[in-house]
Amino acid sequence: MKLVSFDIFDTTLVRKCGAPENIFYLLANRIFGSSDKCAAYRNSFFLWRRKAEGRSGRRTGRFLELVRKYRDKIQADLSDDSKLYPEDLWLHYELKGQDRLSVPSWKEALGFAFEQNPETSFRLNGGRLPFGCHAWYHPDYREFWKTYIF
Repeated sequence: MKLVSFDIFDTTLVRKCGAPENIFYLLANRIFGSSDKCAAYRNSFFLWRRKAEGRSGRRTGRFLELVRKYRDKIQADLSDDSKLYPEDLWLHYELKGQDRLSVPSWKEALGFAFEQNPETSFRLNGGRLPFGCHAWYHPDYREFWKTYIF
């Protein structure tokens, strides 16, 4: 089986992995290593990712409805040579009226992900890491993130 996952981290994974949830085991092994003393971390990570994936999968109906409705616009935007803009901006600027998606408050959004100014975001989020991080590999943010993910 080949798994393709488009997740909140603007990451595309394409990998032969058997059952789709096996990708979480592969990722856990990469993050925590394969030693026996890290087994609890790997298992916790796997369960957390499976739960998060399940929750996000239940909310796809509205998004699929909009993709179908805007299919021609999406095709047109992807078919020309103009520069693409990130999908979150596309959703914000192209969806009109009742098709607009809800946007969380800045406090709720900090619990979801950090990008710019991760130190300030961390402080404003009560010293808690977010669900995910965006652009963690960027040289300006690497110093902050290396404490947590390297």
